[in-house]
Amino acid sequence: MLSKGNNPRSWWGASLIWAALSLCPRVTTAACVSVETPPCNIAVHSVTDCINLAAGYSLDEQAQKQAAKERQDQERAQSQAAVEERLGEIVTGLGIENSTAQSAITDFVALFAAAVETGEVGEEDFALSFTLNNPMPLPVGNYKLQAVLNDATVYEPLKDAIPEEGRADRVNELEPGLGDFDDVSLTLAWGLDGKVADGLRFGREFGRQQQLDYGKIFDGLYTQLNRDTRDNSIRQVEDALTEIDDAMEARRTDLQDTKKDVPQELASLLSEDLFLVKMQRIKGAVDEHNLACEKALFDRLVRQINAAGAAVKEFHTDINRREESIKLARFAELINNQPQFLVDFTARVRDEVAGPEEYGVKVQFEVPFATNWNDYLRYQNQHCSREHSYNCWSGFAGADLADESSATNGDRLALAAEYKRVDSYDVSIGTGADLVALMEGASDTMDLSATYGRYLGVLGSDPGGTRFDFTLMYQEVFGSDVRQDRIVGGATLTRRLIGGAALVFGVNYANKAEYRMESDTEFGANFGLVYRFTTS
Repeated sequence: MLSKGNNPRSWWGASLIWAALSLCPRVTTAACVSVETPPCNIAVHSVTDCINLAAGYSLDEQAQKQAAKERQDQERAQSQAAVEERLGEIVTGLGIENSTAQSAITDFVALFAAAVETGEVGEEDFALSFTLNNPMPLPVGNYKLQAVLNDATVYEPLKDAIPEEGRADRVNELEPGLGDFDDVSLTLAWGLDGKVADGLRFGREFGRQQQLDYGKIFDGLYTQLNRDTRDNSIRQVEDALTEIDDAMEARRTDLQDTKKDVPQELASLLSEDLFLVKMQRIKGAVDEHNLACEKALFDRLVRQINAAGAAVKEFHTDINRREESIKLARFAELINNQPQFLVDFTARVRDEVAGPEEYGVKVQFEVPFATNWNDYLRYQNQHCSREHSYNCWSGFAGADLADESSATNGDRLALAAEYKRVDSYDVSIGTGADLVALMEGASDTMDLSATYGRYLGVLGSDPGGTRFDFTLMYQEVFGSDVRQDRIVGGATLTRRLIGGAALVFGVNYANKAEYRMESDTEFGANFGLVYRFTTS
């Protein structure tokens, strides 16, 4: 909507029209049929009012301000929702704790996620997970609750304790007694989210602070575009007035009296200080007195006013194109590339036949190598007097985002250290000659891992729709006679399918099996499917 105010060229424009009409010779042809209708009440309206009316807006100044504020707030909310939706569409991997299909990025964005992972190819075991992110927001940070239903099977050392003769039969007798909840892993994960220092924030969620930052940038963009649209609209109308003046210039030098043969109705108007507010009366006089020579020019002016009004009305459509041109839509990628620091607390609760219970804690630090929101904050501190503005963002978008591949690829390294405690284990099954007993002391495990991941563009033009992660982990065991130290590596490919669904394929290799009684090396491949539900 254009703001009301006096136009310095109002009297000049009116004079041009009056002069144009008065300079026209009288003609005897049939009256002109009106083609264009002015959108305004010419008794009271300025050119700004005419353009606003052509756009369908109210002329009440207070109503204008209120309507403009409501539209701006609505469009900011819609634009922020688009950022949240885009952030939710970016794939993050399978997301199951202690899965062999690991990812360098942890997801706190989806409100709910469900995933299923098959066991090794050729085996029938599986894991089913359910995850809630921030069900009740905390004052500081983000958190997730996850439950994983593992396919309960007989504990491997317990199998080995059964005499080889009849082992398969005994295992087949025991496993049907294990239910869906006899091997459950529970995880509580907390992630740092917020400002740590100037130019350094953690967390890849579109939280309150990021929304404030985004809102300031959007409002600056909105104000700038609104000003440009307003100025261009008025300029277009003034150009139409100039066109009338240029068309009359050739005739002026040939006329002695500018009021010669001018109808009385128009002659009386020439003495008034008027603008376009008299257009309807002038137009009526033009038609009534057959001033056909100026009819086309007058209609050209009315069409220009209507076109200017349409430009103002279409401002909200145009803003989407302008947002794209200054890379405002890249905001989601910058947030997605933010560093993360998180702590996981895990527990694995099992039936005694399925194995001992385990408890652990993991610390993980995700380091981005891609352009992220912290880069903009540092740019802002150095170049923009700490103001979140359209101009500051435009400068950053033109400089740091010139190479779009950095933000889109999202290169990332996750470093993790996990400590696990395996409880002592004492179980007996069967009686008499069939009695099998196994006793193990408590043991500890320390896992050190590094996971590198990035998004790929080679499998389609869908940004953030395909990612690859590679994990290398060293596992050291203390105090166990059955588990052993080993090195595990894995590669995972995640591909978005439709909606919030993604397909995961992983391969892994271990230089030693987890338990000493198994083969010395392990190679495996598995599949997974994850569905993430966001609030957008």
